[in-house]
Order: sequence, then C-alpha cells, then structure tokens
Amino acid sequence: MIFLFTALYAEAKPLIEHWHLKRKEGPIQQFENGEITLTVTGTGPIAAASVGGAVLGKNPRHADDFLISAGICAGLSHQKKGSIVLIHQLIDQNSGRAFYPDIIFTSLKREETLFTGSRVWNRESSVADHGLYDMEGAALFEAGSLFLSPHQMRFLKTVSDTGDTLVTPQEVSGLMKELIPSLEAEIEAMRRQCAKEEEVLIENEEETADLFQASLTMRRQIHQLLLYCTLAGTDWKAVIQQKIKQGLLPAENRSEGKKRLEEIRHELIG
Repeated sequence: MIFLFTALYAEAKPLIEHWHLKRKEGPIQQFENGEITLTVTGTGPIAAASVGGAVLGKNPRHADDFLISAGICAGLSHQKKGSIVLIHQLIDQNSGRAFYPDIIFTSLKREETLFTGSRVWNRESSVADHGLYDMEGAALFEAGSLFLSPHQMRFLKTVSDTGDTLVTPQEVSGLMKELIPSLEAEIEAMRRQCAKEEEVLIENEEETADLFQASLTMRRQIHQLLLYCTLAGTDWKAVIQQKIKQGLLPAENRSEGKKRLEEIRHELIG
C-alpha cells in the first residue's frame, strides 16, 4: 500500500483526480483506490503526527508499504517557484532533531534539507536561512518511523513561495499537478529499491551490532545503515575496521555505542 499524505485539500485535489481516488468514510479526510490511500492531515506538526500515526497504526504493515509526503513548501534561499525537490534530511526546529530517509534509487537529481516548524515561517523568527520549510515533514517522519523503516518513506516538495507571500488554493493545486510525474517516478523508484533490498544479504551484521553494545532499536538502525551502504556501494566495513584499530570499537557500554554509531553514520552518509 502507498500511504500518501498532504497537509491541505488543495494539495490533494489534483492527486485525487489523477488516481481516481474515492472518499473513505470516517472523521479523517481519506481517499483511496485499493493501491493508494491519500490522507489530508491538516496543517502543523501536531496534526501531521497524530493523523499520520492514526492512519498507519490501524493498517497492517508490509515490507512493500510506503509513506510518501507530498506538498508545497517555502524556499528559504529564494529557490525558484515550482522547483521540485526530494528531501534527504528533515530537521525539527523545535527539538533540533534530524531525520534521514534512506534513499538509494530516485528519479530526482535535486535533493535538499527540509526544516519543520510549528509556525508559519518568517525571516525574523526562523533559525534557518537555507533549505526549505514546512510545518509537517519532520513530525510525519517521526510518526511514520514507529511503523515503517526510513527506506519506506519519501518526502517530495514543490516550492510555492519564499514565506512572505500568500499562495491561493488554485496556485497550490496547479503546483501539485506539475508534481505528479515526479511523484509517479519516485513511487517506481521506491518499488525498485524494495525489490533490490530483498536480494541483499548483509554479512557479519550481528557481529557488527555487537561491537556497539546495541539495543534492539540500535540493531534496527544498524541494519538500515548497512543495507543503505551495501546498496549504495559504500565500503562500511573499512570504516568499522578503522574504528577498531583506533580503539573506538568495541564500545565499552551502550551509551558509548550510540555515540560511535552516530559518528559512523555521519561519516558514511553525511
């Protein structure tokens, strides 16, 4: 199942028409066709997290399920209106936490960081002066991560403004209509990635996790990291061996292991 999320109905309208989605009964605005379930969350991180969690939590999860968030955003560095961008990093401005979808196969060449805040962006109050800005992305990723792995989530944005102009619903729908071909291509890229992952056997995964004194959650993170590196052709084993030679691994305790894992993640994927 493809779980597609937008914040606004104006964002959802062209997608509903394109895929011939039918309204589903219930308090949440949902539209489906048997393959795609599109949900309108409403604006803001609380709405995105609560609605996203409710939708994913009541559906059985499968290895070929995907979460895709699509919508408009503000361009903080004067990006051209209508630019279509794949998000490779999401930053929650309230907590400072960063989240990273695992992207191996993609149809889009342009990738960017998305900042998520709880207020409409303006230059005076924002701590960010680059990248993109919305009010849902990071919250939806955090809710989605309770049910899906990072490689099962994608965030596509189209730049609608610079945060200092109003955008009409008609303009929003027009921008989303232009996003549809990229959205379809990205869905196909996610399917290819899923098929490829089923073929991959990661050697020495358990032994590697033991080096970090890893908890169950950490072991899942390590699996995703090694899977990403294996598919991307990154030599993660050389990095691990270097840490062992430096005496940084094995970790003496779980706290140190978490620190080393974050360092290695940054070194391998930035």
